[in-house]
Amino acid sequence: MRAAVALVGLALVCVSPAPAAMGAAGGSEPAVAAFGGLLQLQLGSSVEDRLFTPELIFSYRTEIGLEWEQQAKIVELITEVQPELVPLQLELLGQTTALLRSIDQEGIGLDEAALRAEKIFSLEQRVKLEHLKLLLRIRNLLRPEQQAKLQALRAAARK
Repeated sequence: MRAAVALVGLALVCVSPAPAAMGAAGGSEPAVAAFGGLLQLQLGSSVEDRLFTPELIFSYRTEIGLEWEQQAKIVELITEVQPELVPLQLELLGQTTALLRSIDQEGIGLDEAALRAEKIFSLEQRVKLEHLKLLLRIRNLLRPEQQAKLQALRAAARK
């Protein structure tokens, strides 16, 4: 059981959205944020309120009566998406860092910046789509009463 929970924790880190490079850290070298923010879709609260992150599900697994088979299937889904997401996230991180370095230099051309930004936006879209598909697959594993309980628990935790 502990091995399964540890695997889920590792899997969640590996499928987390790629961080954006953040400001300069003591010079012109961009500082890169650590992986964080589990499966944030940034699609607005109306979509987010209808989906459940693995972190939320596993936090309340006892309260919602999550069955062993459901838990194992969620871990399987996360593991399946990793080979697609991790390379995309690393490419996104590299492109974001390259754009920030270009911006830090004087005289960056608008065309170069626009091209880099288009690459970043495209990668972000692909990552978000994979996250959305994963969260939909996970939600479809949950019974309606489990989904309702998770929504209530999440709402109570926000208050």
